[in-house]
Amino acid sequence: DALRAGNCAVCHLPTRGLFVWCQGCGHGGHAEHLRDWFAESSECPAGCGHRCQLRPAVGAFCVRVSGGE
Repeated sequence: DALRAGNCAVCHLPTRGLFVWCQGCGHGGHAEHLRDWFAESSECPAGCGHRCQLRPAVGAFCVRVSGGE
């Protein structure tokens, strides 16, 4: 689906810069958006029902995605 193809699960826009994803369900998005989301909720913002765990040092991976510009 579109969320797994690089769109942020919170804002639904294509990710540029730091991208974080859940190893359990595969959904992810902008690091800052997900940090804010998981400060209030433990359920995946994509609505898949998975209880994601965002831990900055363990279990959360960031990659830099460069745009084709």
